[in-house]
Amino acid sequence: MVHVPYKSAGPAVTAVIAGEVQLMFATTGSVTQFMKTDKLRVLAVTTAQPTALVPGIPTVSASVPGYEAVSMVSVFAPQKTPAALISRLNREIAQVLNKPETKERLFSAGVEVVASSPQELDAKLKLEIARLGKVIKEAGIRGG
Repeated sequence: MVHVPYKSAGPAVTAVIAGEVQLMFATTGSVTQFMKTDKLRVLAVTTAQPTALVPGIPTVSASVPGYEAVSMVSVFAPQKTPAALISRLNREIAQVLNKPETKERLFSAGVEVVASSPQELDAKLKLEIARLGKVIKEAGIRGG
């Protein structure tokens, strides 16, 4: 497999559809419209478990145990933001994200809503940093 860098998902998707490259790793949201029109075929998902976004599609981890790569969109605030304000923002954002119409709209765009607490996000980020830090170190990856 040869890595072909693209500046964004748009040109990469176009290259796959045109047959210029054989495959790509993409967020579901960036290829949803092409999946629905059968211009792209989903081979696997990179989540640890199968997802309702693309039912019946196997996970990469079924072939490569332990593999997981998930895109997250998170909300951050400055370090010194008062805890009460963080709690209120989290509560308000979660309330909007958990509305059925919001979930449905995001789901149809290829996004699964996971409205978690700041503590859950912090724990997830720490796990990801440790996991990916190990991969980076073992592979000898260095900044450019």
